[in-house]
Amino acid sequence: MTEALLLVLGATLHVIPSWIFMDHTFHKKHTGATGPIVLLGSWGVFIVCMFTLPAGYVVCFPVYLILLFLLFKLNWKQAVFYASLLTALPTAIAGIVFPLAGCIFDGSTTQSLGAFAGSGAIYALLIALLCWLTDRYETPDTPHGHLFLPASLVPLGTAALLCGWMGVTIRRDIGENGRILLACTALILFGILLLLLFAVWQNTDQAFAAQALRAQVRKNAVDHDILRESREQQERAAILVHDIRRNLSAIAALAEGSENEEILRYISSITQPDRLHPVRQYSGNRLVNDIVTRCCERCENSGIRAEIDIRNADFTFLSDSDLTAILDNLLENACEAAEKCREERWLRLQVAERNVRYLVIKVENSASKPPMSTGEDLQSSKQDATVHGYGTKIIRRAAQRYNGEARFTYDDELRLFSAIVILQHPL
Repeated sequence: MTEALLLVLGATLHVIPSWIFMDHTFHKKHTGATGPIVLLGSWGVFIVCMFTLPAGYVVCFPVYLILLFLLFKLNWKQAVFYASLLTALPTAIAGIVFPLAGCIFDGSTTQSLGAFAGSGAIYALLIALLCWLTDRYETPDTPHGHLFLPASLVPLGTAALLCGWMGVTIRRDIGENGRILLACTALILFGILLLLLFAVWQNTDQAFAAQALRAQVRKNAVDHDILRESREQQERAAILVHDIRRNLSAIAALAEGSENEEILRYISSITQPDRLHPVRQYSGNRLVNDIVTRCCERCENSGIRAEIDIRNADFTFLSDSDLTAILDNLLENACEAAEKCREERWLRLQVAERNVRYLVIKVENSASKPPMSTGEDLQSSKQDATVHGYGTKIIRRAAQRYNGEARFTYDDELRLFSAIVILQHPL
């Protein structure tokens, strides 16, 4: 009776934590009774396999592989890696616990079954710690590096090596020194497995960040194209209005000799200076005027007091894409922060030359609370943070291309956010 209870307890402490880890990492996708039924089936398979220790550990690999494929809808690379990892981790723990307990891996004695249950308890604690340390969510579209699939060979090789060594201990006595050597080897391999897991997770996070940064760069390129197209459309509209005005003036000249005073008055009203909203002149650079005009119109619509001061600023050494990346991101972030203020809303842009060789762009705005930050980078408060929140990185990178820098500060007392970008003129 005791042996049966230890066997059931050990199987439960191996299967349930693995199931929790999969639910935590890939988010529950199974519905209805499908999950519990499959879980119960894998639990039963595990108990049966334990009668064939140590090979029973290896049998877990195809079981987990099927679970990840069918219930969590992963791609085959993810399924192979995580199935091999969930197979190798409890095997390595067993390779440490069984030799230290002084028993072999046959599962025929109360002592070996107690070691089996003890290794399951350690495995359960490990999974709880991993789930507590990381709040991950992977999907079949999660980006992974080229070494992701080859990395699964490490846990597979670890499980095969340890199971082979465990089989040797069943056939013959390897002595106390052999058991210590096995435990030390299993401990080293266990550490390698954990390092591999965290390395893969770190690589995944970096791939996510790179993907989001590329999306932000594409957004900036699209914004620049929209500004250019808007400028061209406005120029074409101005030309068209000018041509229409000239034609109407000619018609008016022909009608002067007649008594069509109403026609003349109507044509005169049309030929007055056009009522289009032209781009406001803040500097000698048309792109800067477009960006600042768009910002000021947004401020007017949102009740934000905008102050623009651009003095003798030379933008000719900046490419259009870098100028858009820096100025458009600065003003967009400032508008968003000011719009969230319930009390006074304001924004101030100052651009000036310093010491002949430096162009200084300073944007200050009201902000009800400090921006979220991680290290030097400010984080977005928008819901879609995988795409947003990389404006400051792009600003810094653009500034570095001109031997410059970008600084971002927040004054809690004044509730003021300040961004300063310093760019150096090329020699």
